[in-house]
Amino acid sequence: LRIGIFPHKRTKKSISQFAWPLGVWDLKFWDFRLFWMDITIIVENPSRMSHRRIFETIGLRYVDVAKMQEITDAVRKLLMEHKEIDEQQTLMVYFNSFNNSSIDFFIYCFTHTTAWSHYHEVKHEILLKISDIIHKHEAEIAFPTQTLHLPDALRVDTTIDADEEDDEEDTQQKASRKLLSKSKKSKGRSAVYGDEMDGGD
Repeated sequence: LRIGIFPHKRTKKSISQFAWPLGVWDLKFWDFRLFWMDITIIVENPSRMSHRRIFETIGLRYVDVAKMQEITDAVRKLLMEHKEIDEQQTLMVYFNSFNNSSIDFFIYCFTHTTAWSHYHEVKHEILLKISDIIHKHEAEIAFPTQTLHLPDALRVDTTIDADEEDDEEDTQQKASRKLLSKSKKSKGRSAVYGDEMDGGD
């Protein structure tokens, strides 16, 4: 029996112990979750985890590609100096891919804590600090966008001719006069109605 890390189609794991002749494997996954497995049953035991993993992908705009190295260096320094991150475990911050609307880098590290709530507090703080690092380098986190490139022969005319401006002004003036006329007529009818009421008394 080999003891060590073996590749798997869906995950990475190591066999830390093997009980013979019971046929029970003690499996530790790369995110430090511990499983017991025999021929028919797999039992997860989160209480025996030694760490929790943070694995996130963050996208920058394509115009910020020149700042990628400085940003990833700063994020790596943040993680290595953070008291809640175990620098003895695998810690990676690297430019990862050219995506549809972003250039992506990922962070991969492990927290000292295994408590679910405290783990999310640590992750929350780290992600906000990464956002601050990005903005300090005058870059921005990307969001889905599309750019439309028009051929040189196709132009969008956004200018307005003087005649069109005059026509627009005439239309606005006509509308204003119409509203004013309606307002005067309404006031005239109100005055007549008031006189009739006074005469009736």
